[in-house]
Amino acid sequence: MHSHYIHVSAFHISLTPWRLTKLTNTAYRHIYPPTWVCLSEGCINHRPDNSFTTLSDSSTYPAALFTLREGILPVYATSLSCPECRVRYYNNYSVDLATGARTYYHGVPEIIQVAEHSYMERSLLEFFSLCMLFGWLSSLNCAKIYNTAIATRHAEVLNNPRAFPPELRASVNKQAPAEYSDFKPSSLILQDIQADRLRPALQERNRCMEGTGQEEYTHACDACFLVSVDSEGRKTKIHPAVSDGITLGHPCCSVHDCANSLLNNKFRYCEQHMYKQAECSIEGCSMPSTDDFRTCALPEHRAKEEQYFATGKSIFQLKERLKKVTADLQPSLVDELAQDEEFEPIDCSGKPETGNRQLKTSFSQRRTHNEQFIMRPCGVILSRATLFGSESVSAVYEFAKATFPTLDSTPELFIYDNSCNLDAHIKAQGHQHFCNTGFLVDVFHFRSKHRETDRHCQENCNPAMYPEIFESDKWKINTSICEQTNRWLSGYQAILRDLEGTRFNFYLDEMVKRYNRFKVRDLEAKGCHPWNIPVDMVFPSNSNTMQY
Repeated sequence: MHSHYIHVSAFHISLTPWRLTKLTNTAYRHIYPPTWVCLSEGCINHRPDNSFTTLSDSSTYPAALFTLREGILPVYATSLSCPECRVRYYNNYSVDLATGARTYYHGVPEIIQVAEHSYMERSLLEFFSLCMLFGWLSSLNCAKIYNTAIATRHAEVLNNPRAFPPELRASVNKQAPAEYSDFKPSSLILQDIQADRLRPALQERNRCMEGTGQEEYTHACDACFLVSVDSEGRKTKIHPAVSDGITLGHPCCSVHDCANSLLNNKFRYCEQHMYKQAECSIEGCSMPSTDDFRTCALPEHRAKEEQYFATGKSIFQLKERLKKVTADLQPSLVDELAQDEEFEPIDCSGKPETGNRQLKTSFSQRRTHNEQFIMRPCGVILSRATLFGSESVSAVYEFAKATFPTLDSTPELFIYDNSCNLDAHIKAQGHQHFCNTGFLVDVFHFRSKHRETDRHCQENCNPAMYPEIFESDKWKINTSICEQTNRWLSGYQAILRDLEGTRFNFYLDEMVKRYNRFKVRDLEAKGCHPWNIPVDMVFPSNSNTMQY
């Protein structure tokens, strides 16, 4: 099946089986394809409008419609077919019966198919998305809220024998989407058999969001866009950017800085480095592992593995002992446990003869290091990137360059808690991309984390060097906005930690997009007058790096 689709993330919803209407009865709603004519240009049944029907061979089946205001309703869904080109048209998509290709219509429909016999209103999906955005709710908790508060609110519908005859029963599929994207033509069901064919579309969508892909990339407002006038009446603008990282890791390849996707979210290595699965798990050792161990036959390496896996076993044993002790704290039992304990003497002689060097291992699955964000001082997020190995200044530089790919798009000030080392790196490498940008340390970190003896930092990265950003000892911009935004982002830790990388990026980009929409409305309500800079001013037509 070809990839003519866009993704809707999976969301588990648990519902009890319920009865649907007979095909001969009238349902509460009826779902049809959006077209009555063939949409394939060149087909004799193609028409420019729905002036009359050219499709036939209708097929009608009972289904369930999940609504926001009326709960779950029994409905009918009908599909139509073109007898000439053998394309069958459904509510959200058409299927070429010859090739099996599924093509989704342009736009986001008001009713979205989420399983074979299940549909959801767009307003309900929007409700689920807002629950995730503002409440950090998992898909399971969204399902529980819906099932408890909304699903069966109309008892008269459930008790209607015409709508729910006893001889007709159907089970609602347990998988349905809770988050979706209106970035492309439509949405798509996510089921196990579709996981592989979804990946190319998801990856393409994620690539579109990289760097300059967020819809509020050209945002400006009174809280982040400053205009100063000098003594001669000349105006200059300052449109700062602020960057910081937060630990929101997902499973990745155990090879340092490898950004390849895992074939399976439980694997330790990507397809390119899968051969390392048969090698010793001590970093730097390429000898083959032996005897169902993850290490080679070297005693030092084997002992490291045994120590690693024994830790988990000992914790389990200690927890079991704790249960026994708390269940019955008899003095005799406590004495027996005390006598049963064996303590090893602690060697306090200092540094061992072999030195303090510790062997680095890769027994467990590696996770990405952090997510790096760049935003405006008002809180609107411009872009995001995954740093796999470390938050190195070279990686932050490449991320900043991807976010501001042209000279006209670079900010006048770039605020980062490690700007002193970033600025030193840029100057040492001779990079000229940010030649018009000043690199500052945010106020909080400059006062508490940077030494006064650091001459380069004090001379180049002190926020007080720019009187345009403060007035009467009061800052005009919020240089610590990233730390405040991180509190919102940290709420997704439990939801994101086990997501596969492609879906991790999709989910986080979607939440950022919706957060920006809310932030812009909030800024407008506060009188900050948000607006968008014309794209031609940020990416001139003669630029070779236009990405917007």
